[in-house]
Amino acid sequence: MKGSLVTPESIPLELKQRLSLYQVFVKLYENHGSLLEQILKLENFSESSLNVAQLYYIQAVVDGETVYVTTNLRDGKSQSLRQSQNTWTIGRDRNSGININSKYVSRRHAAIRYIKQGFYLVDFNSTNGTYINGEQIYRPTKLEEGDIIRVGNITFSFFINHSCSVLPTVAVELLMQLVPASPGDDNALSNKTGTLHSYYKSKTKTRRLNDSEYIDEETECEEIARMQTFEKQLSQEWKSDILDRFYSKQAPKDLV
Repeated sequence: MKGSLVTPESIPLELKQRLSLYQVFVKLYENHGSLLEQILKLENFSESSLNVAQLYYIQAVVDGETVYVTTNLRDGKSQSLRQSQNTWTIGRDRNSGININSKYVSRRHAAIRYIKQGFYLVDFNSTNGTYINGEQIYRPTKLEEGDIIRVGNITFSFFINHSCSVLPTVAVELLMQLVPASPGDDNALSNKTGTLHSYYKSKTKTRRLNDSEYIDEETECEEIARMQTFEKQLSQEWKSDILDRFYSKQAPKDLV
């Protein structure tokens, strides 16, 4: 009635549900505009017609003096993009560094620029605006790890890689699990081990004194320890030989 006060308790439940649904759609459009657009274009929601929206990203990499970005925004395929001025333009124009073929994206829409302080997102007074985490930007804004960027109706994640680590080598025992066993390998190891025993037997110096034989300069314990050490080294060499043969078979013919 005219002049009556509207309180939350007086709002019908059905209207409350519609308002909540509207708010959900607003948030979805702000953060995932491309996903919402694809959903609205569906003729029906049957399993046969429902396609999952592709997830887009830009990965910025700083490796010493080298700076580049990796993204799948161009043709949906991941590729690394280097730019001498450390500026990656985004737009519908084919000359844009990151070309996006969408009518909701301006010809020169935005750019990501790197300076010593970090990566910044700049909007070129685009028609549909540029957003970071749902907030429209009007001046150069510094990007942070995990930011959600929307350009027109395209939404993508932004990541920054500031460091590169060299991992330790993989143990031979683990690499061996990747190599299919060959029936001849065990025989090869047996033959090599037998040769090793024969070699040490011939190298052991013996002499007779008063019809008794003894080992000169090396005790039996020391000899056994040496044998075990060399057998371990032999095992490593044998495994390396198998790995070399395996990977040479897997390599392209023009590289072998």
